[in-house]
Amino acid sequence: MAEWLVRHLETIGAMGPDRIGRTARRSRCVKCGRAILTGLDRDRVAGVAHVDPLPLAPIGEALALMSGRRTYALHVGIGLCELQIRDHWQITGSPAGTRLDVLAEHTCDAVNLPSAVSVNVRRSAPLPAEPPF
Repeated sequence: MAEWLVRHLETIGAMGPDRIGRTARRSRCVKCGRAILTGLDRDRVAGVAHVDPLPLAPIGEALALMSGRRTYALHVGIGLCELQIRDHWQITGSPAGTRLDVLAEHTCDAVNLPSAVSVNVRRSAPLPAEPPF
């Protein structure tokens, strides 16, 4: 590969030890230093998503969209942590905070939007007071 292309791919995070992939990873914003999640937003023809790791309430998603920020669904499972860009069909069919966590695109120096308790936290069963053995 041409050296300029390698430098460009490393700069945007597509190559190198910290390359961006389909699995979202914790990172820090290079401009403001805040904690963010970074990953590709689709399996094909993907864009790079940089999101704030705070799950949004429905009003938080509305405010994010009105301010021009994209929103992403966070899919978490065993060995799975993926971001998927949301369109108007998904926003209407699965509002933020109901069946999945919705995260807003990261913008430096933006105020925190109204948040909700993570759906993934609500799904986990409480631990019993006495062990079962």
